[in-house]
Amino acid sequence: MMVATFSSLLIPICSSLFLPLTPFTLPYLCPDRYYYYFNSGLQQQYVLFTQNSLDAPATVLLDPNTMSDDGTVSLKVEGSV
Repeated sequence: MMVATFSSLLIPICSSLFLPLTPFTLPYLCPDRYYYYFNSGLQQQYVLFTQNSLDAPATVLLDPNTMSDDGTVSLKVEGSV
């Protein structure tokens, strides 16, 4: 008989799995505009962009990198759409 303990069920997870693999997130529609996050790789925090359609030019909605000199201000979104 095999008994599984809690410690044997733990699976090591690499912290890099939680980081995006691309510099931008997939755009999401809410309710009639698209939103997505982008980071050039040289920024401390991701910038929130918006656009009217997927073909329209994007504009910066919120850039937390401009809110502090040392990059300590970040943007956290909670809730469901």
